[in-house]
Amino acid sequence: MRVAIDEHHGSLRLRLLDPDDFSAFAVVLADDVDLARAEREVPQVRFAGSSHAWVDPDWLRAAGGYDTGSRAENLARMLRYADTKGWLHPTSGEVAAHVVRQPVRAPGTST
Repeated sequence: MRVAIDEHHGSLRLRLLDPDDFSAFAVVLADDVDLARAEREVPQVRFAGSSHAWVDPDWLRAAGGYDTGSRAENLARMLRYADTKGWLHPTSGEVAAHVVRQPVRAPGTST
């Protein structure tokens, strides 16, 4: 699961990518997005320097549709695991993630 922050029509866009992949968790920040701007414009992600961030678990639940059933249990399992590793903020409940910078592709190019 990846939380992506990128430029989209003059604003920053926050998206949840690979919502059913619970094997890794990261905030992917496009290279052209200034960290200070992301901190101001994306309240669901709180940056702790340039390499780590805290992500709002309520936003994760809403963005990934983790309301009921197996999807909800998978997220709960991930958060329990994060807690055993010290990756849940003790007061806010936010979950820790590595920040990964991603190069911006030129329009019309593919991966």
